[in-house]
Amino acid sequence: MPFFKKIIADRMYLYGLLALAVSLIFGFLPILSGREGQGAFFLNFGLAMLYLLGLLVSGRLRKGRQGLPPFFLFLILSLISCYVLNREIEIFHVSSDWMSVVLVICCINYAAVLWYDEMPAWLKGIHVLIMSVSLMLFTYLAIYLVPQYVFSLFCFWVLLLPLHSFVPLLFVIYTVFWLLRISENSRLVRNMIRGGIGLVLLFIIGYVMIWSVQVNAINRYYNEADRDVNKTLPSWVRAAQKIPANLLTERILKTDSRFGTPALRSTGESWLWNMPTIRRSDEFRHDPLITIATAFGWRVQMPVEERTQMLQAVFNDRHQQEERLWSGDELFTEEVNTKIQIWPQYRISYTDMTVKVRCAYNQARWISQEEAIYSFYLPEGSAVTALSLWVNGKESPGILTTRQKADSAYNTIVGREMRDPSVLHWQEGNRVSVRVFPVMAGENRQFRVGVTTPLQFKKGKMEYQSIDIDGPTQITARTPVFVEMMGPAKELDLPSGFDALKNNSFEHNGRIKAGWSISMAPEETASHAFHFKGHTYNVKDYTHQRAFFQPGAVYLDINKSWTKEELDQALLLPGKHKTFVCLDEQLVELTMENKHELFKVLKQQQFSLFPLHRIPNVDTALLITKSNGGSPNLRELNRSAFLESLKILVAPRPRIRLFCIDGALSPYLRTLKEYRVFNYEQGTMDDCNLLLARREFSLDIENENQVVIDHSQMVITRSNDSVVTQAPDHLMRLFAYNHVMQQAGAGLLNGETLSDSLVEEAAEAHVVTPVSSLVVLETQQDYERFKIKPDDGLGNAARSAKGAVPEPHEWALIILAVFLVFTLKFGPVWKRRWN
Repeated sequence: MPFFKKIIADRMYLYGLLALAVSLIFGFLPILSGREGQGAFFLNFGLAMLYLLGLLVSGRLRKGRQGLPPFFLFLILSLISCYVLNREIEIFHVSSDWMSVVLVICCINYAAVLWYDEMPAWLKGIHVLIMSVSLMLFTYLAIYLVPQYVFSLFCFWVLLLPLHSFVPLLFVIYTVFWLLRISENSRLVRNMIRGGIGLVLLFIIGYVMIWSVQVNAINRYYNEADRDVNKTLPSWVRAAQKIPANLLTERILKTDSRFGTPALRSTGESWLWNMPTIRRSDEFRHDPLITIATAFGWRVQMPVEERTQMLQAVFNDRHQQEERLWSGDELFTEEVNTKIQIWPQYRISYTDMTVKVRCAYNQARWISQEEAIYSFYLPEGSAVTALSLWVNGKESPGILTTRQKADSAYNTIVGREMRDPSVLHWQEGNRVSVRVFPVMAGENRQFRVGVTTPLQFKKGKMEYQSIDIDGPTQITARTPVFVEMMGPAKELDLPSGFDALKNNSFEHNGRIKAGWSISMAPEETASHAFHFKGHTYNVKDYTHQRAFFQPGAVYLDINKSWTKEELDQALLLPGKHKTFVCLDEQLVELTMENKHELFKVLKQQQFSLFPLHRIPNVDTALLITKSNGGSPNLRELNRSAFLESLKILVAPRPRIRLFCIDGALSPYLRTLKEYRVFNYEQGTMDDCNLLLARREFSLDIENENQVVIDHSQMVITRSNDSVVTQAPDHLMRLFAYNHVMQQAGAGLLNGETLSDSLVEEAAEAHVVTPVSSLVVLETQQDYERFKIKPDDGLGNAARSAKGAVPEPHEWALIILAVFLVFTLKFGPVWKRRWN
């Protein structure tokens, strides 16, 4: 074939392709494998220099010897060397994904220069078009690196490393030479070049124009909110409600926090002198389009901290914004081993997840350790009941303590002493965060998290929902899942890929899509109980107990998730009442005359934060809400007048009646629901209509010894009965979590200190709450130093936890029973022998 004949005939080009293959393997294998390659840069740089030396010695670069194709191979080798060096010394930020793809396509196109004359006309056209795009991209990179040119010229003698700054400039020069040569006698090629350059310029101009429009809109929303003297919400919240939730908005908000822009704008350094620096973090990304757009001055005016809060509220980007004591770069997840036990008869499940995380740094690197941070997104009503960290090869279980003590111990050890801790905190919005330190260079760490979750009722079936994880990349992670049914399950429906094993268990060993679930037919709750320290915990079916209710006013919490049909149904609800909506934090009456105008405005809101404190008569009020999943949480509203007013509302007043369409609550309302601010119902607007037609609404039946988990249609009760334990200890754990939230709801919102009895209850059941956290320290002396003591409660949850340790009086009964058995069976024998 002509393709291979041309390579074999051109030995220097063949050597260049071989060098390129070796360079790619040793340069990018560490990225694909997640392990840092030792000496990768020097091998890549050495190959490039060796190939250049070969070209010079062979005379291939002399005029008339077709030296441009192999010289492009040298430039590709040099570009690979640049990016490998860029992992250690920051020449520019890590490239965005689209830029990396374009660079790969451009390099393949450069390598194909040798076969240009043999290409058909259509392929030549594509080649020239890509070459024109390459010219524009490398022109941008050459201009971007201008501040490093003077430094590079002065310091080029240091192993020739600074000369990497000139690689994009060389690409520009020799790309121009190539395009001039092939276009000399071809008008079609010249037109293709103009077309390629023109398309790139048009795209850039269009992007910058759209960027500027969006930035101006964000600035306008923010400034309008800032000028409103009557606002109680922070300005960034009011602006976040109105901005479109799209990719461009996300990139605008991430500018200067995730996407780097030229630092000279703020540092005041000379544009002609800029030194490369040691790379300490891969936090920033380099996106040429963002750099160009911001170079024209189109920047968001609000502080970076407020932009970060907008990202959390609109895009649920809370994990990325976690405070970090170490960068966490070069960490990757090796394995997430999930083992699930489901008790259909008790409507509960236990998920045990063992995570292995590895640091890809080699041990010779100046940074030898990192901190791993994970977020676990839990189904509603879940409680974290276990944390373990492997220390020196042994599993060390976590101890439950106050959040303040856990934070103090972890921050002191990680920030100053740099030894082995792990900490797990409750976060708003059904999320917990786990921190593990240290993950040593070239090694892995292993930790375990256990979660007790009530099964949810959906469309007439019980459903187990998976737990999603965010943290170090899981692209190459092993994710085995083992499911064990601890009771009979009818109509069991598992995702594809699960294999049935013995004893009613199932296994999945491949990749599995996030957000998967297992459904089954509803089961009547079992009569068996769990007994511990004089208390017995039972589960029973929950049916809504309702009382007479006729609303005096209906309040609609409208945002983009609402439909016009739902609005029309809400306006036609039975009863004599007025209907109100919230517009710019003010309650406005909704009528048939203004409904279209108000709905058009409110429908544009990404999320809504209904001002509950502005509802005048809570006893006769009904709030109807619907959400698409986004909103600020209460913590992000801290120190705002809105939250302070909300705190005043919650303490003295009765519960507000809340009806949720489709059962999807925003983080704001979900936390308030956990704090027991609402009497809650959910369903369709038809269900709401039926409730009001019957003039009834849900009653609060929770008390000191009873908690309700409505989405699981179950009630867990606590009594002083003494029974034999046959139910899992997760009944007690779920009761304790919900009981703490029930008894301390208003206090949690107001930041009050919980009573000692509630703290002890959480510790005894070993559940993480807003005021309690799990922590693992390296030595017993560490626990003693921070006054963290183990409790004598349930301890870490574990698989197959089906019983409790017998009470002292139960031990007495057991011993007495054994004595009686032996007496009856062996008494006559002993009596004969004695006689």
